[in-house]
Amino acid sequence: MTNHFNMPFAPFIGINRHGQSFMLGCGFLRDEKEESFKWLFREFLKAMHGKQPTNIITDQDWAMRAAISSVFPDAVHRNCRWHVIKKANEKLGAFLGRNPGLAIEFNECIDESMTVEEFEAKWAELVLKWGLAAHETFAWLKKWAHTWVPCYFRHRFFPFMQSTQRSEGFNSVLKRYINPHNLIKHFVKQYEKIQEKMLGRESHADFRTEVLEVEPWSRFPIEKHALSIYTRDIYHRFRLEFELIGRYNVKLVGINMYLLVPNNQTCYPYGGRSYMVNANGGNDNYNCDCCKYERDGLLCCHVLKVFTHVGVDSIPERYILRRWTQQALEPVVQPVIPARDDVMPEESRMQLRFANLCTKFVNVAKIGSKSEQHEAIARRHIREMITEFAQLDKVKKRNTTSASKNSKSTSAPTAKRRANSGPTTTALVATATNFGNATAVTKKRKTTNSGPTPAAPTPPTSTRTTGWFKAEPSNMPPPSSTMAPIDQGHMVEPEEEAMVILDPPRSTTKGRKKGQFPSGIELQPKRVIACTLCNQLGHNSATCTSALGSGSLGKKF
Repeated sequence: MTNHFNMPFAPFIGINRHGQSFMLGCGFLRDEKEESFKWLFREFLKAMHGKQPTNIITDQDWAMRAAISSVFPDAVHRNCRWHVIKKANEKLGAFLGRNPGLAIEFNECIDESMTVEEFEAKWAELVLKWGLAAHETFAWLKKWAHTWVPCYFRHRFFPFMQSTQRSEGFNSVLKRYINPHNLIKHFVKQYEKIQEKMLGRESHADFRTEVLEVEPWSRFPIEKHALSIYTRDIYHRFRLEFELIGRYNVKLVGINMYLLVPNNQTCYPYGGRSYMVNANGGNDNYNCDCCKYERDGLLCCHVLKVFTHVGVDSIPERYILRRWTQQALEPVVQPVIPARDDVMPEESRMQLRFANLCTKFVNVAKIGSKSEQHEAIARRHIREMITEFAQLDKVKKRNTTSASKNSKSTSAPTAKRRANSGPTTTALVATATNFGNATAVTKKRKTTNSGPTPAAPTPPTSTRTTGWFKAEPSNMPPPSSTMAPIDQGHMVEPEEEAMVILDPPRSTTKGRKKGQFPSGIELQPKRVIACTLCNQLGHNSATCTSALGSGSLGKKF
């Protein structure tokens, strides 16, 4: 839609109790200005019945940031890390290529900083070592570090994500379902299909949680407890975390203080550093430096290692997040529908009669085709049946017409009295729609007057009459002089106006401009091909001059 109508597409993606992405809604914007984003967020807030999101992650758009701070003042806004690094890599590709070790230390500074103070210290060391004080791109990254560096959001709930990969994944699914040259009406239909597919995936995950059984990875009671409370997908995430407890050794360094030291060089995704766990068993309070529970709602492998070390057999109640459990959704009580007799719809009964008659007439056709006398008898009876069917339809139509006349005569006695008071004339009532170009619609009806027909008044050209009331001004031309006047004592029934859904104007240019700066991968030199016969550079064995001169095939066997 961005290419076809020049309208940016803005999806709202959430996470359900299985950790799956689902669509909260979407919108189309005419531009990417602050007022447009404010309108979008207000409409989204209205659709959510006034419930604001607690955490939002978007790309680095300053107009969107200003709109979020205005409409969702209590929400924590975070920029997508992938977009920030991608934008920086477009300018740092050549610089990082000339300094191979800089990228590794830069990622360690971003990923393994647990606190803001630790990040500041590592960044200062990085700038001093590589001489980055005067580099504009690194200065820009440091200036906006509070919007995307993970240590600034350690205590905020951003489950299983640091970027907008869920939204980008939805965009890729959308491209498979929707052609960018289709109309908006087609987009709405395809959007509903995607919604049904996502709901089907959620229903499948519910079935796996309720019906299918899973064999635990170990015999620890705490894992069996997690299997009984979490949904299947969340349990598998817990299980991956629980499998890492063998990567650390526990050391008691103080009262209720445990140091988790990796027994290997590194442990993905926590790196090679050690972590401190503060365990207060009396209050069921366990805190770790990695802050995984605050970020994802699941306990980390460091706390789970301490559980197995001190003998905790179940997850404390305070560390069980309800949204990841099997009881996250309230049971829906279906309304009690009173029992009704099984009555077949008229359409189904008609289809059944049609099938039975087709079977009978096939048998009649077989018998009637034996001779010309049989055929004449069959044709005579067919003509008689058609005549009787036509008479039956006329009787039904006559009964229906008489019933409708009786109902009109009982509901409108005043119209009957006026019909006997004078001659009958015909009036034309003109109406116009207010959508697109003005279109005149005429309707014939009978009116009665007790005296001679008055002169036709000239209606004003600045207003139009629709139904019982005078509508707003329009450019409707005056009616022709041959029109008879409208009876002032009779109310005109309102006309039905056609609703037409129009598409916005199409974009004159398609697509967006690509990046002007090549990435670091594109700046790397191409690999030079070496010949396998003469070991010289610049050609291969098929074009080798020495092989051609010696009469060989250009290959080694």
